[in-house]
Amino acid sequence: HCSQPNGSDLTGGSQIPQDAVVQDYVSVPGLQKATIKSGNVTLAEGDFLNGLHHGTWTTYDPDGKVKSLTTYLKGKKQGVELTFDKVGYVTSKAYYHNDALSGEYLLYKRRKIVERRHYVKGLLDGLQQRFYTDGTLMEEKTYVNNTIDGQAKWYDQEGNLTIDYTYNMGELVEE
Repeated sequence: HCSQPNGSDLTGGSQIPQDAVVQDYVSVPGLQKATIKSGNVTLAEGDFLNGLHHGTWTTYDPDGKVKSLTTYLKGKKQGVELTFDKVGYVTSKAYYHNDALSGEYLLYKRRKIVERRHYVKGLLDGLQQRFYTDGTLMEEKTYVNNTIDGQAKWYDQEGNLTIDYTYNMGELVEE
């Protein structure tokens, strides 16, 4: 059966939008499928468990093309999140743990990796690399707790080192 959310749930704060069309899953108490529309266009769809985002959520652009796929657990981003451009190519791939970026984060342009980062608890931590569109390394830096640390290198399109700086926890110590 279909119902409109009434805002009462066990957690005290529902994430279900007022305009969502909600349908109960009879086999699992508290689990509901929701569809959010603008007119006849579906903007998002996924599940809520006790009023919180749960499982995979899909968002769409006004033309009905997939914009993103995001995985949730108890209302928080948990696992992979993919975003897509209007053609359908992946533009980013991120991993989350407890609503914070955690692990590898990739940015793409037309199916080629243009940037790679690493996060720990939502902060840049580890190697960050940017690439030219042909896949050649453009720059690489290391971060510790969201602060640049160690060598930062830039390369030309032939792969030759052009700039090399050294940082100590955000402070430039050598050019």
